Amino acid sequence: GLKPCSWGYFYYLTIDKKYEVLTADNCCCGTCRELGWYNYAELRDLVEEMDQAIKKRSNDAHGLPTMKALLDRVDKEERFRRGPISGHLRPDSPVAHHCQRYQLSACADS
Repeated sequence: GLKPCSWGYFYYLTIDKKYEVLTADNCCCGTCRELGWYNYAELRDLVEEMDQAIKKRSNDAHGLPTMKALLDRVDKEERFRRGPISGHLRPDSPVAHHCQRYQLSACADS
């Protein structure tokens, strides 16, 4: 039951930052969610590989100084994506980031 509008008016209404192009970071489809979870594991592997490379170059004198902080950031982000964000997602929401219907629509791809 929505009244049709012109593309110009539509773009005027949706030029706001909350209406953004979908990426793996903000999409709620299964493929992006799964890709995201694999990316978290890869990030952990990269941090550990960097630590090992630094230790090797320094003859085990020191490793990556921010390794724990980096791993904590990855864990925190993954926990947020797996938990609290799902409580915000709704089929119909006035907030574009939380609206599943908007995020999965063709208009979000352009």
